Amino acid sequence: MDEQARRHEEAVRDRKPGYVDPETGFRVTSVIGHLKRGYCCGEACRHCPFEWASVPFSDMPKDRTAPLPVSLELMAEVAPDLLIG
Repeated sequence: MDEQARRHEEAVRDRKPGYVDPETGFRVTSVIGHLKRGYCCGEACRHCPFEWASVPFSDMPKDRTAPLPVSLELMAEVAPDLLIG
C-alpha cells in the first residue's frame, strides 16, 4: 500500500474528514468528509463515495475510473440522513 492510500485508510479508520497528501502537501477530502457533505460536488474527487454522480462526462478524468461506492454500514454511521428516503 502506498503512503497516500495508507493516509486515507487512517483517516477513514479515525473518521477524519481529510488528510494531507504526502506527495503534494495539499489537503485531500477523505470519504468521511464527502459523506458528511452529502453529495457529489462535480469535481471528480479522488475519494468520492457517490461515483462522480455530478461530474459531466466531458470532465471525467481519462486516466482513472470513478471510486467505488462506500458500504452501507459506513454510510449509516457517518451520514445516516443519506439513507432516509
